[in-house]
Amino acid sequence: MATEVLREMVGQCLREILAQLDALPDAEAVHRLRIGIRRLRSALKLFGDGGPQLAGWDEALAAQARMLGRARDRDVLEQELLPQLKALGCPPLALPPLREEPGAGLRSRKFARLLRDLLGFANTPSMEAGSELVRARLKKFERRLRREAAGFATADEPARHRLRKRLKRLRYGIELAGVRKRRLAGMKTLQDALGRYNDMHQALLLFRSLQPQPGAWFATGWATARREELLRDALRAVEDWR
Repeated sequence: MATEVLREMVGQCLREILAQLDALPDAEAVHRLRIGIRRLRSALKLFGDGGPQLAGWDEALAAQARMLGRARDRDVLEQELLPQLKALGCPPLALPPLREEPGAGLRSRKFARLLRDLLGFANTPSMEAGSELVRARLKKFERRLRREAAGFATADEPARHRLRKRLKRLRYGIELAGVRKRRLAGMKTLQDALGRYNDMHQALLLFRSLQPQPGAWFATGWATARREELLRDALRAVEDWR
């Protein structure tokens, strides 16, 4: 579905991404870049035709998103969670170094070529129109997610993580399509609840990997209890949204 609508969406996302590149590795720029890449991938997945060209672009974008995700997880840990643990008397934790500098891959020639190709796609005139198809796809995707959300309470962690990512895709798709829905506010509340739960789950996995550091045992116990509290919050948010 390489329509004029999709081209406009890709162009909008590229403007968001390009505006942040010069500010790297600033934490806020990393965060905004992650959002820009996620919005771009949402547009390609929801409104693209699934052809090899779009699939290749999405694969390349996914690699950058994973790198930025690791940087964002570290920021949450250092700026939010570790200060809470310190205030509770947790012994210091020695954290492993990040595998790469945030944004390193975004300065590569490979990523520059990807941006060039996407800019070319966004600026290629098209006579196709697809606003009705866009709305139909959004409605279909939303119905599917509401069915999936019904099993959130008993789902395993990978399934919960997939649902969280797909909900973001739906929200970004609605925003990019310019579809004004009152339920967007409720979706943001749900995303925030699922995001807090996921942050704590990822932190718990890290704390477990740092054992037998004394502080890691302390942090693991705290994160286990907090994750259960945040899971209850997430379950309520899921039911409210459904």
